[in-house]
Amino acid sequence: MRCIVHIRKSFDTTGMHFALRLLPLYSADKSSSGSLRKVETFTSEGALSQRLIGMGLPRVYMGRSFSNLREGLDAMWTDIEMAQEIFDGFGRIENRPPIAA
Repeated sequence: MRCIVHIRKSFDTTGMHFALRLLPLYSADKSSSGSLRKVETFTSEGALSQRLIGMGLPRVYMGRSFSNLREGLDAMWTDIEMAQEIFDGFGRIENRPPIAA
């Protein structure tokens, strides 16, 4: 499935510093998925990186995008191929892999 991966840096008081959204690229997918509002939150770049890599994003994207996040509020990739199972399970806490210590 072709997706948009969007990361937003947050300054909220809950300690969740990054919000990760996964959206379908094509409008036909948007109407059928019901997944537009799913968000996962992370308190560190390391945890966020682990999740992105676990979702199948190439590591080469990470360095450039995290430098964008350090300087601004957003990073986004478009037209990313994502396994349907990853997309369907996104946003469910039970589907997130444990954070490595």
